[in-house]
Amino acid sequence: MSPAQLLLVVGVCCDAYRLPSVRSVLRKQHGNAAFRSSSSALRSSGGGGAPAPSPAKLWGVTAAAVVGIGSSAVLARGVSGAVAPQAIAFWRMAGSTALLACAPAVRRGLGAMEPRDSRRAVAAGFFLALHFQLFFLSLARTTILRSTVLVTLVPLWVGVADRFLLGNAVAPRFWPGVALAIAGATLMARSANPVAAALPPCVSGDALAVGAGVVWAANMLLSRDARARVAAPTWQAAVCLSAGTLLLASALASGVALTGFGARASALLLAFVLGPQLVGHQGLDYVIKWLPAPTVASLTLLEPVVASVLAALFLGELPSRTAALGGLVATMGVGFAL
Repeated sequence: MSPAQLLLVVGVCCDAYRLPSVRSVLRKQHGNAAFRSSSSALRSSGGGGAPAPSPAKLWGVTAAAVVGIGSSAVLARGVSGAVAPQAIAFWRMAGSTALLACAPAVRRGLGAMEPRDSRRAVAAGFFLALHFQLFFLSLARTTILRSTVLVTLVPLWVGVADRFLLGNAVAPRFWPGVALAIAGATLMARSANPVAAALPPCVSGDALAVGAGVVWAANMLLSRDARARVAAPTWQAAVCLSAGTLLLASALASGVALTGFGARASALLLAFVLGPQLVGHQGLDYVIKWLPAPTVASLTLLEPVVASVLAALFLGELPSRTAALGGLVATMGVGFAL
């Protein structure tokens, strides 16, 4: 079965069972402030009138969501030998768009977007497409721990841009958090990188991961203004559609294969949609109704931890103690700066 056929199955199932609207997908792309007020309103109204779930169900969904998000890097590494990073990014965006478009309100919202927001969605989609290409490419040139830690430094880039490019004030704790994150990243960079050592000289995987975080920050900054006028699922669908279209055009122009993969590679591409997207981000969308927004934002910082554990279990990739310590310090710095 081809990836396109697998994606069609997901879309049909999504429409048949009327999965809940995938609201505010990729919460960490929008930051804490972007969704604090809406999540507070939902919690105060009992999640839109629905009864509160039991603690066991709530934290079970939370744990599954964190594992789903953390599985992205391992899935990318698993499929990288058979599928080009550009193709991985395309199918990730195509799957995300299909899931989001299951909601009729999203389809109506796409048709009602203002021209200025449509232009911003195209620009944000460009940076999102570049983010995934750089991230997946970095995973072939550095360890999963290093790549995921460096990518999740994105809140720091947003804060720096806010302060020096946009002139907005940042919280007093932001700069100590930046210093702590830089110290952790430096410590991690000083450790041996066995993946890079086995490759010919090329752009460092660590640099690619940092670049992936920087362009992700650009996507966030473009999204922030439009999100004041466009509902979160509609905006995400527009951005993912834009990113997928750009990736499709780029792949066709450069001759990158988008189909013809084996059964294993096709299954892993489908897992990208079902794991990081459906279980991961839609799971966080569910728990944000019942948990404080800062708690959910902090949970996304567990991605490098989960990714490293999964890499050790399924790929036998064990980080050195120095790299693990540096990753922990860097993650703590990001958490402190939030």
